[in-house]
Parts: sequence; C-alpha cells; structure tokens
Amino acid sequence: MADLTQLPRFYKPDLQQGEGILDGTEAHHCLHVLRMKAGDKIVLTDGLGHLAAATIVHAGKKEVQFRTGEWIHAAGPEPGIHIAIAPTKGNDRFEWFLEKATEMGVAAITPLLCQHGERARFKPDRWEKILVAAMKQCQRDYLPELHEATTFQAFLNSKLPEQTFMAHRGSEEDVPPHLADVLNGTEEAVVMIGPEGDFSQQELALATSKNIRMVSLGSRRLRTETAGLSAVATYATLSKR
Repeated sequence: MADLTQLPRFYKPDLQQGEGILDGTEAHHCLHVLRMKAGDKIVLTDGLGHLAAATIVHAGKKEVQFRTGEWIHAAGPEPGIHIAIAPTKGNDRFEWFLEKATEMGVAAITPLLCQHGERARFKPDRWEKILVAAMKQCQRDYLPELHEATTFQAFLNSKLPEQTFMAHRGSEEDVPPHLADVLNGTEEAVVMIGPEGDFSQQELALATSKNIRMVSLGSRRLRTETAGLSAVATYATLSKR
C-alpha cells in the first residue's frame, strides 16, 4: 500500500474509480501552484471517507485528467462535536475559527443567529472552500458539515443529542461546571457558543426550559471564535483524536 500521506491531496466530491477530471480551484492549485505534470502521483478525496491514489495522465491549462489506482475506504466517521456558533462581525475571525476547528476535528458547524449577534456577512461558498483547504492540509478523511445559518430558537427546536451544552460563564454565585468535567468524548456532542454580547436572558431561559446544560470554558473571558475552538479542543483531548 502506498504512503498516501506523502502525496499532494485534492478534493473531488464526485470521486469515482477510473478516469476523471480536476478543474476549477483544485486544478489551478495542481497546475499553477504545485506545477504538477503528467505522470505525477496525487491523492483524491471526496470528503466522505473515500481516498484514491491517482496518476495525472494529462495536464492542460485549466484542467487535470487523472486515472485512479489504489482505492481506500476510510473507517466510518466516529462520534464528533458540533459547534453552533454566533458568527463574528469580522469575517476574518470567523474564517480563522473554521480553519482551526477543521484541523482540530470538528464534525459540524452551524452559524447561530442570536439576539445580541453581530450583523455578519454570510459567505457559505467561501467558508466551504476554507473547510476543504483545511481538510486537505491536515489530511482528514471527512469534510466537516457546514449547516445553513439558523436562528437560536429554530436550532433548539431541532433534533439535538443528549450531550447538548451552552457555553455561559454564569455568575459568581452560580458558576457552571467546566465542559471538560461533564463532556463524554466518545459520544456525539453539541456546544452552543454565543456572540460577544453573550446570550440574551430570553435565550438563556429558553435553553433552560429545553434542559440544555450550561457549561463554563474557564475563568477567562474568551472571544467568540476562541471559545468555539476551546470547545473543539476539549472534545479532541477527551476523545484522544
């Protein structure tokens, strides 16, 4: 079996055995960044657990023709962490979160529309490209699922796992337990991260009525994207992945 970790990796969502074409961003990276040519070896992934070693058979100006060889089916995705997070006003900060959370192993991300949230600009196509790039860079077999932006109430009304938490510092008299002390890293989990204006009292009351457990991410006041990544890192540490 070839060592696929040593070969450049490209995203092909409709990956099939045999011959195929890379175009668009993936072809540009292959041809004009890495300057690959016919005969070079690459790895293809569909982000759904399928990997294929492949050989470039033709390198054009805007597309790459390849032929697959060794085909690998990765193990099914293990339980993971889903972060529902209020987008930040600065897109660069939210994009940083997307990249780093993917590297750390996040399973799914939902932009969460909260009462105190910023008027962020939603760029799902660009965000998807960031997830793809991070998936390839850290050699993940599965692309994190990026959900559509969802209101706080609609998210609470959706089907949520037993391990659903809401990050909230609480008060001096009532400090929630730390996420690391209540999280099971072997089961699916959701952590809700609010905006820097925090969740509203109405949202906190609604979450409490739905039996959502409040958790702390530590004594320091964290920015939204840092809090999201802290939750992912906690899960990664407990799951040892």
